[in-house]
Amino acid sequence: MPTLGCSAALLLPVRVTAFYDELVLLSVETGEPIKVVWPSGWAAWRLHGRAELVSRDGSVIAREGEVIEDRFGGGEGIDDAFHVCDDGG
Repeated sequence: MPTLGCSAALLLPVRVTAFYDELVLLSVETGEPIKVVWPSGWAAWRLHGRAELVSRDGSVIAREGEVIEDRFGGGEGIDDAFHVCDDGG
């Protein structure tokens, strides 16, 4: 059974992209979509036509086209998605 915890794993490098009205993360290695569950209060929206991923305090985590690397801990849940840990930082 998969475990879930901040130290369990790191989110693999992913490229932020948008597909219609959804923010999508693509594996840098394979180009395949990665299913991710973000912490409560995080949001994705478009600003001037460009998708952004924003934390609950309003900090921009990444913008469309950028790569997120070795930054977020978490683990795989029973839904086969990578659940990002909210460590309060």
